[in-house]
Amino acid sequence: MVQEVEMTSLRFDESLVNGHFNDILNSFRIYVEDIQPLIINIEELKSEFPSEILNEIRAMYTHLCRAYMAGTDDDVVSNIEKLKTHTKRALLDCYKNSCIVIIDQRKFFFQKYKGVDLSL
Repeated sequence: MVQEVEMTSLRFDESLVNGHFNDILNSFRIYVEDIQPLIINIEELKSEFPSEILNEIRAMYTHLCRAYMAGTDDDVVSNIEKLKTHTKRALLDCYKNSCIVIIDQRKFFFQKYKGVDLSL
């Protein structure tokens, strides 16, 4: 079924993407269940949104859009694979930033309580 997007003159055929719905759904699941909670945690602890994660999320959704606008199955497959790759990178960037935040908090804690007997 060919649909026309009303805001622009873009046209896409979603039937090419339908065979890859599980891959798209899995990337979205990873975003909702894994990436987003880590981002919230990083923002709470660091008070900023790491730009490398934002770039990967932008790339994820860019490839999702390109998959929907692709004219051939090869283009769809290529963009779905790139979507999956950027999803993995975003998740790894979240883990990396979480580790950095935890290490920074640990350093701050030990600097703050330097010379204090914490043996009790």
